[in-house]
Amino acid sequence: MYEIPWLLDNFVDQNYTALTAIGQLWLEIGRDIADSLIIPFNLHDYALALADFISRMEQQLENIGIAKVIGIKAYHLIFHNLRKALYQFQTQANLLQEIIQSVNTGQESVSIKQAEMLNNRLQYIERAFVAEQGIYPERSEFRHLIFSSNRIYNDYGNSLFGGIVDPAFQWQHMLSRGNKSKADYWLKIVKIGLTKLQYAIESATLIIDFDGFYD
Repeated sequence: MYEIPWLLDNFVDQNYTALTAIGQLWLEIGRDIADSLIIPFNLHDYALALADFISRMEQQLENIGIAKVIGIKAYHLIFHNLRKALYQFQTQANLLQEIIQSVNTGQESVSIKQAEMLNNRLQYIERAFVAEQGIYPERSEFRHLIFSSNRIYNDYGNSLFGGIVDPAFQWQHMLSRGNKSKADYWLKIVKIGLTKLQYAIESATLIIDFDGFYD
């Protein structure tokens, strides 16, 4: 919470019922994770959401004008490659999710080693979308390629693909001010961000490896 206790006591949550409910919710989530043999991270839903996010980002970039400045053919090729990588990720993710679902519902039993392999894969898949050097140099403290705060409109709000969309808005802003060198710089950051995203998706796909699982 970013407000003083007096505001909470008198206006926001007088009896602290809302905050108590939020605390209970997170405790229940923690209990559910602790009680689950396999981490309850639904890869099928994650892949579907990622596909939707990419479609929305593509439309957003087109509205800004990024497609024209990159070149329509090159722009479509970039997103073709992104969707190809995403399709491969979805295919592998669905296979892994079927195994996880079978284990969590009791339809399939696994050894301790197999459970560890599944849990490790789930954790590493999420880590594949974390850029060690940050989403771009000016925001190196933010490292998740998909989710970050919104630098342009609201630092407290969430933003999808901050390493791509934020620089795209910066490019638009610099272009409107006639600062071509800065605009070119931000366009370069947009291209790097798109490359990072494709690499992350491909890396996540490679993590879903079933070698040794049934040995």
